[in-house]
Amino acid sequence: MASSTGLLLVLVPLALRAQPPRWQNAILDRVIEPRVILGGGLLFQAPRAVSGTLEAAMGGPAYGFEVDAGMSFVVRDRWGLDIIGGYARQSTLYWIQDTSCWTITVPAIRSEARLWRAFPLEWFESGSLKVGIALGTDHQPAGERDRNEGTIGVRSRWENRSSSYFAFELGWWREHYWDRSELAFRYVRHLPRDPAYTAVVYQNDETYTYTSAQDHIGFVYRYHLGLMRRPYRGAEPRDQEHADRVTDTVLTMATKRAMARLRLWDDAEFDGDTVSVLLNGRVVLDHYELTHRRTTVKLPLNTGGNSVVLVAHNEGRVPPNTARAVLRGGKRRTQLLLKTSVERNAALHLERL
Repeated sequence: MASSTGLLLVLVPLALRAQPPRWQNAILDRVIEPRVILGGGLLFQAPRAVSGTLEAAMGGPAYGFEVDAGMSFVVRDRWGLDIIGGYARQSTLYWIQDTSCWTITVPAIRSEARLWRAFPLEWFESGSLKVGIALGTDHQPAGERDRNEGTIGVRSRWENRSSSYFAFELGWWREHYWDRSELAFRYVRHLPRDPAYTAVVYQNDETYTYTSAQDHIGFVYRYHLGLMRRPYRGAEPRDQEHADRVTDTVLTMATKRAMARLRLWDDAEFDGDTVSVLLNGRVVLDHYELTHRRTTVKLPLNTGGNSVVLVAHNEGRVPPNTARAVLRGGKRRTQLLLKTSVERNAALHLERL
């Protein structure tokens, strides 16, 4: 027993010493990226006219608002699940022709789960099209209100109730380093079709009644706060033949952003060109065959100078090895034509301020 313990005391430190320090390990992107959501927007709903004798009464949409908070879980920046809770006040407008108008607001507390998919588009360089569908419930506390000017006005009443709804969303999804933002249009339809509240416009003894199921359209903005993590450092190159080649610096650019993106593709005849991308001597894209389909390489930048080198592994059927590229550093977008060969590399110098 004593000998076994002694052997462990010898082997464990040797094993720990043989492993590289944690900061030297390559850190890959998470498959599922959790983020905190904060957002809000404007809501518009229209009341439904029911019946009455006051022909001068009118009803229409007014703008309300909502504020949201929750969590998002994103898979490879393409699929996502959002869990959100929020508070809303929805409004409708009533008036009597040539007289006065009044706004009625009804509160609601909501919670919903939303599935979505982002579709990157070639003509949508700075973001992606986002399509989503949500299921949720809202709770409406009881209340009533009478807004009037003497013998004319509007009386509204809403019951204590909870109802379910589904929502469709179409929006724009944009990256901000670890964070994301979205601007979306949404349509919400409640599954119980019975009225959520009733409003009665009156003038003396004449009245007209309106109802609403709280269905509405909305324009919302949400910011997804990412969790900080150490960037992917990349792996050591498999070989060092590129170090003996001539390296041509084709662009020098300064940026304040911590992340740049290089999008690569072959817009000429597909001839089997294969390249790698090195960031500060580490491989971030390995032996990639260029096609008409675009691929995006994330470039986490160190403060100060950063070197991005494109290395050719062959020259295809039609030399030299040519790649179309778009480099994004913040709001700046630069189009490039990168030519490489088995004798020459193409390099970009990025200065992070």
